[in-house]
Amino acid sequence: VETVDETAFVLAHELSHLILGHITRSNDLALGLKTAEIVLLSLDPTYGVVAFLMIAVLDVIRRGIEASFSRDHEREADQLGLKIMASCGTFNVSSASKFLYRLHGMEGGASLVRFLHTHPPSLERAREVYQEGERLRKQQTR
Repeated sequence: VETVDETAFVLAHELSHLILGHITRSNDLALGLKTAEIVLLSLDPTYGVVAFLMIAVLDVIRRGIEASFSRDHEREADQLGLKIMASCGTFNVSSASKFLYRLHGMEGGASLVRFLHTHPPSLERAREVYQEGERLRKQQTR
Protein backbone atom coordinates (compact mmCIF):
# COMPACT_ATOMS: atom_id res chain seq x y z
CA VAL A 1 0.00 0.00 0.00
CA GLU A 2 1.12 3.53 -0.71
CA THR A 3 -1.49 5.75 0.94
CA VAL A 4 -3.61 5.95 4.06
CA ASP A 5 -6.70 5.44 1.88
CA GLU A 6 -5.27 2.18 0.49
CA THR A 7 -4.42 1.04 4.01
CA ALA A 8 -8.00 1.82 5.06
CA PHE A 9 -9.33 -0.39 2.23
CA VAL A 10 -7.04 -3.31 3.10
CA LEU A 11 -7.98 -3.11 6.80
CA ALA A 12 -11.70 -2.77 6.00
CA HIS A 13 -11.41 -5.75 3.62
CA GLU A 14 -9.79 -7.92 6.30
CA LEU A 15 -12.30 -6.76 8.92
CA SER A 16 -15.06 -7.75 6.50
CA HIS A 17 -13.80 -11.35 6.49
CA LEU A 18 -14.40 -11.40 10.26
CA ILE A 19 -17.80 -9.68 10.08
CA LEU A 20 -19.00 -12.04 7.35
CA GLY A 21 -17.81 -15.15 9.20
CA HIS A 22 -15.60 -16.32 6.35
CA ILE A 23 -13.12 -18.09 8.60
CA THR A 24 -15.83 -20.19 10.23
CA ARG A 25 -17.51 -20.93 6.90
CA SER A 26 -14.18 -21.94 5.34
CA ASN A 27 -13.37 -24.22 8.25
CA ASP A 28 -16.84 -25.82 8.06
CA LEU A 29 -16.43 -26.40 4.33
CA ALA A 30 -12.95 -27.89 4.76
CA LEU A 31 -14.19 -30.22 7.49
CA GLY A 32 -17.10 -31.41 5.36
CA LEU A 33 -14.92 -32.00 2.31
CA LYS A 34 -12.24 -33.83 4.31
CA THR A 35 -14.93 -36.02 5.90
CA ALA A 36 -16.36 -36.87 2.46
CA GLU A 37 -12.83 -37.62 1.24
CA ILE A 38 -12.21 -40.02 4.15
CA VAL A 39 -15.54 -41.78 3.55
CA LEU A 40 -14.80 -42.20 -0.15
CA LEU A 41 -11.32 -43.53 0.56
CA SER A 42 -12.66 -45.97 3.15
CA LEU A 43 -14.96 -47.52 0.57
CA ASP A 44 -12.03 -48.75 -1.52
CA PRO A 45 -12.55 -52.49 -2.15
CA THR A 46 -8.91 -52.90 -3.22
CA TYR A 47 -7.67 -52.17 0.30
CA GLY A 48 -5.63 -49.16 -0.64
CA VAL A 49 -4.52 -49.63 -4.24
CA VAL A 50 -7.21 -47.37 -5.72
CA ALA A 51 -7.19 -45.16 -2.64
CA PHE A 52 -3.53 -44.38 -3.20
CA LEU A 53 -4.34 -43.02 -6.67
CA MET A 54 -7.52 -41.31 -5.53
CA ILE A 55 -5.81 -39.30 -2.78
CA ALA A 56 -4.23 -36.95 -5.33
CA VAL A 57 -7.41 -36.63 -7.38
CA LEU A 58 -9.60 -35.96 -4.34
CA ASP A 59 -7.07 -33.45 -3.01
CA VAL A 60 -7.17 -31.42 -6.23
CA ILE A 61 -10.99 -31.52 -6.27
CA ARG A 62 -11.17 -30.45 -2.62
CA ARG A 63 -8.68 -27.64 -3.11
CA GLY A 64 -10.57 -26.44 -6.20
CA ILE A 65 -13.86 -26.31 -4.30
CA GLU A 66 -12.25 -24.52 -1.34
CA ALA A 67 -10.56 -22.02 -3.67
CA SER A 68 -13.86 -21.28 -5.40
CA PHE A 69 -15.48 -20.45 -2.06
CA SER A 70 -12.43 -18.40 -1.09
CA ARG A 71 -12.70 -16.33 -4.29
CA ASP A 72 -16.35 -15.63 -3.46
CA HIS A 73 -15.32 -14.60 0.06
CA GLU A 74 -12.72 -12.21 -1.36
CA ARG A 75 -15.35 -10.55 -3.56
CA GLU A 76 -17.72 -10.21 -0.60
CA ALA A 77 -14.96 -8.75 1.58
CA ASP A 78 -14.04 -6.27 -1.17
CA GLN A 79 -17.65 -5.07 -1.38
CA LEU A 80 -18.23 -4.77 2.37
CA GLY A 81 -14.75 -3.31 2.92
CA LEU A 82 -15.49 -0.61 0.39
CA LYS A 83 -18.80 0.19 2.12
CA ILE A 84 -17.06 0.39 5.50
CA MET A 85 -14.41 2.66 4.02
CA ALA A 86 -17.04 4.89 2.39
CA SER A 87 -19.12 5.07 5.56
CA CYS A 88 -16.20 6.68 7.39
CA GLY A 89 -16.53 9.67 5.08
CA THR A 90 -12.84 10.54 5.26
CA PHE A 91 -11.33 8.07 2.79
CA ASN A 92 -11.15 8.21 -1.00
CA VAL A 93 -12.87 5.01 -2.18
CA SER A 94 -11.27 5.27 -5.64
CA SER A 95 -7.93 4.43 -4.02
CA ALA A 96 -9.19 0.84 -3.49
CA SER A 97 -9.44 0.15 -7.21
CA LYS A 98 -6.09 1.88 -7.81
CA PHE A 99 -4.49 -0.40 -5.20
CA LEU A 100 -5.98 -3.54 -6.79
CA TYR A 101 -4.94 -2.40 -10.26
CA ARG A 102 -1.37 -1.89 -9.02
CA LEU A 103 -1.54 -5.35 -7.42
CA HIS A 104 -2.56 -6.71 -10.83
CA GLY A 105 0.69 -5.34 -12.26
CA MET A 106 2.62 -7.37 -9.70
CA GLU A 107 0.89 -10.67 -10.52
CA GLY A 108 2.33 -13.22 -12.86
CA GLY A 109 0.89 -14.12 -16.25
CA ALA A 110 -1.87 -16.54 -17.06
CA SER A 111 -2.03 -19.68 -14.99
CA LEU A 112 -3.12 -23.16 -15.97
CA VAL A 113 -4.33 -23.83 -12.43
CA ARG A 114 -6.38 -20.64 -11.99
CA PHE A 115 -9.18 -22.74 -10.43
CA LEU A 116 -6.87 -23.40 -7.45
CA HIS A 117 -6.22 -19.69 -6.81
CA THR A 118 -7.79 -18.44 -3.58
CA HIS A 119 -8.21 -14.87 -4.85
CA PRO A 120 -9.90 -13.64 -8.04
CA PRO A 121 -7.58 -11.92 -10.51
CA SER A 122 -6.73 -8.46 -9.20
CA LEU A 123 -7.75 -6.80 -12.47
CA GLU A 124 -11.23 -8.28 -12.13
CA ARG A 125 -11.39 -7.16 -8.51
CA ALA A 126 -10.20 -3.65 -9.45
CA ARG A 127 -13.00 -3.33 -12.01
CA GLU A 128 -15.66 -4.56 -9.57
CA VAL A 129 -14.42 -2.29 -6.78
CA TYR A 130 -14.28 0.68 -9.16
CA GLN A 131 -17.91 0.13 -10.21
CA GLU A 132 -19.06 -0.27 -6.61
CA GLY A 133 -17.05 2.80 -5.60
CA GLU A 134 -18.77 4.85 -8.31
CA ARG A 135 -22.17 3.65 -7.09
CA LEU A 136 -21.29 4.56 -3.49
CA ARG A 137 -20.00 8.01 -4.51
CA LYS A 138 -23.27 8.72 -6.34
CA GLN A 139 -25.24 7.71 -3.25
CA GLN A 140 -23.15 9.99 -1.05
CA THR A 141 -23.68 13.03 -3.28
CA ARG A 142 -27.48 12.73 -3.10
